[in-house]
Amino acid sequence: MATRLEARAREALGQAGIELNGSREWDITVHNPAFFARALRQGSIGLGESYMDGWWDCPRLDLFFQRIFAAGLDRLAARNWRAMVLSLLSTLLNRQTLPKSTAVARRHYDAGNDLFEAMLGRSMLYTT
Repeated sequence: MATRLEARAREALGQAGIELNGSREWDITVHNPAFFARALRQGSIGLGESYMDGWWDCPRLDLFFQRIFAAGLDRLAARNWRAMVLSLLSTLLNRQTLPKSTAVARRHYDAGNDLFEAMLGRSMLYTT
């Protein structure tokens, strides 16, 4: 019996012509039922990370995502109030500013070659 989250995922994917555990190249096979909560709660991040964790797979990801984008499913999270709040908070509380990023870049990239010489030797080559 399908859970409420699985039913929501099935309905959303159905709008794009994608079936859960279907036989077409763009259909997905779910290996971990926790996939539904993760994908619906975290949107594209949850979808991608659950794929990387092996929770689902698809023979043709290109066709899968073509259908996702064509159906506008990538914009569903924008209508999710939790996602909107998180997005707003990340924008308001983002401490990355141009002056700070410039300082970080200088600290990391203008440090000189001492580290690389110690790591790579006088040749400064990663391979020989």
